[in-house]
Amino acid sequence: MRLIPLAALSLTLATPALAETQLERMERLSEAMQVKMFSTMLQGTDFDVASAVAWDDEMRASAECVLDAYAAESSEENLESVFDQMEEIIAQPAADMAAMEEQMSNFAAPVPEERAIEINRSCGMVDLQMQKMQESGLMDAMMQAQMQSQGN
Repeated sequence: MRLIPLAALSLTLATPALAETQLERMERLSEAMQVKMFSTMLQGTDFDVASAVAWDDEMRASAECVLDAYAAESSEENLESVFDQMEEIIAQPAADMAAMEEQMSNFAAPVPEERAIEINRSCGMVDLQMQKMQESGLMDAMMQAQMQSQGN
């Protein structure tokens, strides 16, 4: 009989550890959005997009900087709303880039677009993503897919 209350207590103590942090949610959603977008661009290829966009510790540190800046200039509710929008976009199928662009057309960033670009640059996220795309071959695969689509 004492096991049931103990088991219940252990579940309540473990719950906060299972909760996803804002950084973890940002990582999961950013990776999923990039997989969706780049996979749509690279339809018909067998390129491993998920590996190419997977975050490492350096990306996480950069993302923490981005999150801190967004939090300073926006609100917690606004950030959560952005994450909710990302989840909705990820859940919708996109047959091609036009469909993907349509899905993204109503996306509301936590800060104005120009400021978001500035924040991502100053935190090193843009450079890290470009480096990762180059090193993984994703940049070359996208250029090749673009050339093939223009040739058709």
